[in-house]
Amino acid sequence: MDVKKPPDKSVKHPAKNPPKKDACGLFVIGNNGGKGRPKGRPDRRTAPFRAAIDKAMPAILDNVIEAAKNGDLAAAKILIDRSLPSLKPIEAARAIPLSGSTLTERAVSVIDTVVSGTISVDEATRLIQSLSSMARILEAGDLTARIEALEIKTASSG
Repeated sequence: MDVKKPPDKSVKHPAKNPPKKDACGLFVIGNNGGKGRPKGRPDRRTAPFRAAIDKAMPAILDNVIEAAKNGDLAAAKILIDRSLPSLKPIEAARAIPLSGSTLTERAVSVIDTVVSGTISVDEATRLIQSLSSMARILEAGDLTARIEALEIKTASSG
């Protein structure tokens, strides 16, 4: 005869209260680990290290500067990288002759100047993008003028 035992109330049901960590102290799968450290609050574990670095920083900087003066290229690189902004390439402005009266003719002229070796492909790309932007500006102006003309026409007829 099978006798059913009542459930043991001292053991929590695993589906209701799953364990947060395993035997090794790692979070189990599906556990998010809690809310975590609030934004803006510094990690208290790193505070002693930061304080020690802040205290030693003047001496460290003096040593790096002295090493750079004595020819240590790594120290010089550290100082230059941290104190000077990186240089960006700058192209000198120059006149590029484009023929044609329409935007399409000018775009063809840009391609011709690339083929002839007068300008680079990168310069041509930027010029074509500028022509495309100009086309959008002209389109918007044309549409505005047409709408205004229609509004005037409907106002005078009605």
